[in-house]
Amino acid sequence: MKHIPLNFLRSNATLLMLFLLAVASSKFAFGGTVQTKDGSFISGKILSIEEGAIKIETSFAGTIEVKQSDVSNFSTEDTINLSTSDGNTLVGTVEGSGDELLVSTEGGSFETRTDQISHAWQPGQDSPADRALKAQADASKRSWKYNASVDISGKSGNSDRSAMRIGASATLQSSEDRLRFYLGIDKGKENDSTTADEIKGGIDYSAFFSDTFSWYARTELETDDIELLDLRSTTAFGIGKHVLQEDDQSLEVRGGLAYRFESFQDGSEVESPGLDLSLIHSKDFTWGSLNNLLNYNPSFEDFGNFRVYHESSLDLPVGTGEFWTLRVGLSNDYNSEPLPGLKEMDTTYFTRLLLKWK
Repeated sequence: MKHIPLNFLRSNATLLMLFLLAVASSKFAFGGTVQTKDGSFISGKILSIEEGAIKIETSFAGTIEVKQSDVSNFSTEDTINLSTSDGNTLVGTVEGSGDELLVSTEGGSFETRTDQISHAWQPGQDSPADRALKAQADASKRSWKYNASVDISGKSGNSDRSAMRIGASATLQSSEDRLRFYLGIDKGKENDSTTADEIKGGIDYSAFFSDTFSWYARTELETDDIELLDLRSTTAFGIGKHVLQEDDQSLEVRGGLAYRFESFQDGSEVESPGLDLSLIHSKDFTWGSLNNLLNYNPSFEDFGNFRVYHESSLDLPVGTGEFWTLRVGLSNDYNSEPLPGLKEMDTTYFTRLLLKWK
């Protein structure tokens, strides 16, 4: 009979021990089991239970999730935090059997069931309730966002033409309210004749008193030499309804009362109380974003006397899109009763370079 060398046995015994240690360490690293209602077992570490799902860290498939409703019981080798549907919080190890869970804590053992566990989380981590409170506190913090835009064009030769528009806005927003300041300056000349000379600025404030409703107040001031307008002041307040509030799209409908005052270069003045109706829409895409605004202000004295302002624009990121954006779009400003010699509709096509920062 041929003898096996002693060194061979020793080396293979060492390898065997290392293999067993690796298996054992893997077991301890992922200690715990989850038994599903169909009789299957999943070995792994229970990371959390939240929103009806059990998250398990396994050695064979990484982190997986199993519906809590499909689990009959689970066990843990390490201490875990549990909150039950009746409001109790338990800290200890869990042993599952059948449909029952036995939680061993420093104060004793407690029986419960998997369907009575509302949340579970690892020691040293925030509970879901604490995370929700922190998220709410973060959302309620006000933060500023700014943007500035400019578009300049010119032509020389048979005719001389120049145009410039500068715009800026600042928005202070939280989950509870939004305050926005904006200013636009539009200048233009062609063959020494002024084609645009407008300054417009305003303040817009919204307070969100529920998930879908808000109240708002806004004031806008405008002067325009082309319209022979010394000053137009529009003040409005009312209620806003957030019809859509999704991650990539929003739609707000506003309705309220407005007061418009206009003073013209010929000395005439117009005071017009009326309605303030608006649609504010935005849609994000992977390649850019679309913005739409429609505002309608009819007069109470004569609904045939009204103003309509519309603007649609498409924002395209430049480079990484972190700061610079190219905005292309058009705006329409309609006055149903302009001064004699002036047109009812002003349409502007624009391409602007925007700088955005926080």
